[in-house]
Amino acid sequence: MVWAGYNGGLYLGTSTDFVVTNNIAASTWHAGFMLPAYQCGETQVNFGNVAHSISGYGVIVQKPKTTGNCLEFSDFKGYKTRIAVVHMGGGLGARTNKVRDIVAIDASTGLMAFSSKSGLVEVSNSRFYGSQDMPNLDCPRGDNCDQCIDKKGLWIPVFGKHETGVIKAPDKLGKMFAAGGSWGGSSRMVDNKFIGYERKQTVCGGTQSAIVTNNIHPDYHPLANFLRTEFKNVDESAMFGFGSPP
Repeated sequence: MVWAGYNGGLYLGTSTDFVVTNNIAASTWHAGFMLPAYQCGETQVNFGNVAHSISGYGVIVQKPKTTGNCLEFSDFKGYKTRIAVVHMGGGLGARTNKVRDIVAIDASTGLMAFSSKSGLVEVSNSRFYGSQDMPNLDCPRGDNCDQCIDKKGLWIPVFGKHETGVIKAPDKLGKMFAAGGSWGGSSRMVDNKFIGYERKQTVCGGTQSAIVTNNIHPDYHPLANFLRTEFKNVDESAMFGFGSPP
């Protein structure tokens, strides 16, 4: 599909009957990829894809042709995205959303994974890298510019109908993570690694945190369970970022 405006890299409309493997999307607007989820337990056919230097999301996970109670997305890498490397929203229609085998490097946010009201989110076998040994060449030390963005690894999920669609040629990227706030729902994070959040303040003056809450949502975040989590070269001050909503 040829984009009518500055929407992104690879997007095949409403079709899900395709295979996308081992591609790189770089320097696109809104999203590098739009790829469907798949039924839990099945095989990911859209694998080996990488997004970098994206104005918005590395990949926005789409609703598959058939939606059951459990959807999964896996095997994606991204770095230096201005919103999230992977966005999987509650609007996909399944009660359980699973994400695994994700690598996110020096991004504004590594993973935004949500589920529907009273649902379940599972994140496993993924790696999140902070800004250690990654100088911001777009915003050198002491330079007053708007490219010094805060860095976050994993958002603690909330639950609601998060949009997954794209508006053609938007003037401004939509906040596809603003819904939610349900009292129900839970999440399970297993065998994930956080690497290189070596201090709270980045070299250019921003902040970074390995695990964060979403300030747009209400104060209450449903319970998140973390199992076998590994921190490597992570300062205590940069482990968590629990802010207050406006």
